[in-house]
Amino acid sequence: MSQQPLLQPTDLIASPRQIEVRGAFEKPDWYFRKLGFRIKVRQDVVKAFVAGKHFDNVLDIGCGDGSISRPLLAADTQVTFFDISEEMLRYVAEGIPSHLKTMATLLCGDFSEAQLAPENFDLIICLGVVSYIDDLAGFFDKITKVLKPGGLLLLECSDGYHFLSRLSSAYSSLAHVFKPKTVGLRVRSRHEIFRALTQRSLHLEASYFYASTPPGLRRLLSQDVQYKLIKLIHGQPPGNRCSWFGNECIYLLRRTQ
Repeated sequence: MSQQPLLQPTDLIASPRQIEVRGAFEKPDWYFRKLGFRIKVRQDVVKAFVAGKHFDNVLDIGCGDGSISRPLLAADTQVTFFDISEEMLRYVAEGIPSHLKTMATLLCGDFSEAQLAPENFDLIICLGVVSYIDDLAGFFDKITKVLKPGGLLLLECSDGYHFLSRLSSAYSSLAHVFKPKTVGLRVRSRHEIFRALTQRSLHLEASYFYASTPPGLRRLLSQDVQYKLIKLIHGQPPGNRCSWFGNECIYLLRRTQ
């Protein structure tokens, strides 16, 4: 199968932080091995939130292997897959059906530096990216700039101040005494993130909260068991149960201006 052309990482990546994040995902086996259950949860939530809606132009920031946004590709729906890792984009390219290749654009680099047309996308997906962003205000400004008025944003963030997140952080700090971190994360509360979103004329339409498995348990439970536990505890959107127990937050927001 022919592969979609990729931008070279050096085209859009320069800072040490960008290089650190890219390096963590150029060999992404650790991510799929440890956090594959999150991909399945995200697939369920995105499918539920966009059901019955049509989009002309979709942007997936931090698209990973494309599992989330590839199902949106259609003869009348263009999807731009954007990731900092060229290796991740190879996974995306391999999974795109040949008859839809002209509807897919693959871009590699740092989103904050990318040259994208303003108000071009009617759906932007950004899941599991915020924790890697230093300049949150600039990042959200860029998202708002390229999102059409009336367009939708699907964004996931971790609530760094939630008790489960604090527990995971404490465990990770001890574990990384012996093994270095793959990549450092930026800790923020969901309230801080949500406030920054609403300040940019992004109005909440739906949300889903779920508890991510603490790192110690991930070694004991299979990906499938972790996924099933999340669905058992939190249900399927829109019937989100025990939202107070969730430290992972997925928001559906609409740009009102």
